[in-house]
Amino acid sequence: MNLRSIVAVLTLFTASACFEPLEFADWSLPVPDGTPVFDYAPVAAEEREGSIELVEDLVIGDKSDPNTSFYQIRSVAVDDEENIYVVEHGNHRIQVFGADGTFLRSFGRQGQGPGEFETPMSIVAMGRRLAVADISNAKISVFSLDGTHQADFPLPPSSGLLAATPAGSILGFTEAGGLLSQSWIPILFSADGQELRRFAELPLDRTPVMEFGGRRFYGSRVPRDRPGMAASSSGILYVSPRDQYQVLSYAEAGDLRWALRVAGAREPFDVSPELADEVVAAHREFFAEVTAANINWPEYKPIITGLAVDGHGHLFVSRYGYGLEAGDESPVDVYDADGARLFAGFMVRPTWTAARGDFVYGIQNDPEGEQVVVRSRLVEPFD
Repeated sequence: MNLRSIVAVLTLFTASACFEPLEFADWSLPVPDGTPVFDYAPVAAEEREGSIELVEDLVIGDKSDPNTSFYQIRSVAVDDEENIYVVEHGNHRIQVFGADGTFLRSFGRQGQGPGEFETPMSIVAMGRRLAVADISNAKISVFSLDGTHQADFPLPPSSGLLAATPAGSILGFTEAGGLLSQSWIPILFSADGQELRRFAELPLDRTPVMEFGGRRFYGSRVPRDRPGMAASSSGILYVSPRDQYQVLSYAEAGDLRWALRVAGAREPFDVSPELADEVVAAHREFFAEVTAANINWPEYKPIITGLAVDGHGHLFVSRYGYGLEAGDESPVDVYDADGARLFAGFMVRPTWTAARGDFVYGIQNDPEGEQVVVRSRLVEPFD
């Protein structure tokens, strides 16, 4: 029995056990005829299989040391020798550390010239080279691993980098429409910065948090649907639209490899008194007379809050969890590169920006509120 047959049997069994047919939403993004499609049943909280553990392995960050007192970290990358590259947006530089956390060197400075940054936001390791996206200077800067500047290439405004591919290309994205853009568009760059192709256009929800006194205010405290994007080191791109539990997998060549979706009606969004008080208090500084009635609350709960890929090519799909504190677990589904669901359980929301082997690398705040880089071992019960 092939994978498609197994999925179909599991879906049919679940539907029969519930005595009601499963309903799958129409595709939010086009899925061409002939594309392999995986239709999965939802997994209730009480039926989930347990938790994925993140075991802290290394922490880099010490405000008493100028080399590790970070200011506005935006991204982390790891090379083949497990050296760690930290994009420091606030200090306009890249900090480099060995696999044991030892500071090795720093490169970059503020400016608009070769090898200089205004707003460095993301970084990827490409074999023996590094690519850094600087959105204010609208360029990709390429460096050798020792920090020697090699080239600058034009980059569309408001863009970022996701991963390098085995063929030496770069998977990234751009925002269509500027500051209040209406969509995210994944793109593929060649090693010399030429745009090769664009993938699906992912719509954004740009509803303002409030419209008050003739002014509009946009913020992140009110939960909204947002599209997801992630890429693996093997050059596979994953995207998810903002309004349904759907994931599409693209090959580097631009072909749609497969699509998956999970059945289930969307849940209405109920505004709790605690959330209403929190959002109103956050905006009183700007609008002294604001009340909960001025807030543009969503009609439904978000479904997916993010996509991430680990060092073994597994895709993690984070489900929305309301009222979670830092360190709380939320639902997560894990799929392999061929679309098979491996795990449906819980974990702290995946927020890493780099992964290699059993380790993932993320940005956190320490107990004193200072930013640190954390390497964690990912203990996956489905391996």
